[in-house]
Amino acid sequence: MSYINSDNSTQDVVIIGAGPVGIFSIFAFGMQGLKCTVIDALDKLGGQCAALYPQKMIYDIPAHLALTGKQLVDNLVDQAMPFAPQIHLNSVVDDITTCYDEHGHYFKLAIKKHDQISYVSTRSVVIALGAGVFKPLRLEMEELNAFENKNVFYFVDDVQRFANKDIAIVGGGDSAVDWALDLAPIAKSIYLVHRREYIKAHAASWQKILDNPKIQVKIPYQLSKVESVEGEFKGVHIANEASSEFLAVDYLLPCFGLKSDIGFLNAWDLDVSHNRIMVDPTTMRTSKLGIYAIGDCAHYNNKRKLILIGFSEAANCATDLFRYIYPDRAAPVGHSTSIGVPGRF
Repeated sequence: MSYINSDNSTQDVVIIGAGPVGIFSIFAFGMQGLKCTVIDALDKLGGQCAALYPQKMIYDIPAHLALTGKQLVDNLVDQAMPFAPQIHLNSVVDDITTCYDEHGHYFKLAIKKHDQISYVSTRSVVIALGAGVFKPLRLEMEELNAFENKNVFYFVDDVQRFANKDIAIVGGGDSAVDWALDLAPIAKSIYLVHRREYIKAHAASWQKILDNPKIQVKIPYQLSKVESVEGEFKGVHIANEASSEFLAVDYLLPCFGLKSDIGFLNAWDLDVSHNRIMVDPTTMRTSKLGIYAIGDCAHYNNKRKLILIGFSEAANCATDLFRYIYPDRAAPVGHSTSIGVPGRF
């Protein structure tokens, strides 16, 4: 998969966030004839679906009975790429400046990738960050660092890695329970370790855990140390106040959830409530002219956090964006069935 990064002219819109809603907005904006740049902190397109849940099944995408997170992202990317967006991965917006020219105001974004700074000028900004910039909550055990992405995984991107392997999953929420159930059909054995007797996961899912002979529940236990021999991972020790136990496993999956943050947007003078950006649901405009928000990071009365809602918001945003950027032009109208897709059909 190749990404196009050759156009250095002023863009119509910069999209911050490349999850499913951000990717679909490339298509929605492209159908309006708008030039896009996309910025994301991850090393791949797809957001949570690509980084956390690529093998998870999704059941509420219209016209698809079921598809994985990876399949959804791949389809969205194929749909968006004919519009040749600029793509900046492993990148974050370090600063935003409002500038002025003969057409009015525009934004200059400083994009930081590692230690390098580049700049993009744009007439508008669309924030599609989901719940924010995600990072997994990590175990505070220094000895785990040497095995991360070898035997210790906070994200699961390839379930076949765990085929016929012994696995320890640490956590008591839906993520830990879901991965135990999803990996059980191919794993040799699974230990589900949780420090409390109380499990936060859905009751029906927890009953499936108890009924599955491949899954051994270890509660209340905590991870106490990692066992290795000459740098080779051998398993983990778990303990509680009364006893300790060694689990000879091939892989450890800590599932303590994610921390997310849109706090860096506070300097943008946006109307933010409970870590969400307030918008007009008919246009997706924020409190600052030229800046929009769509998807889970956007909020209004009766908002539902669903991918399909985000797709609808991207379509509404696209119409208003064109009218905002080109007030003297007639907005493109018509259905894709009649006008086709530029560059493809």
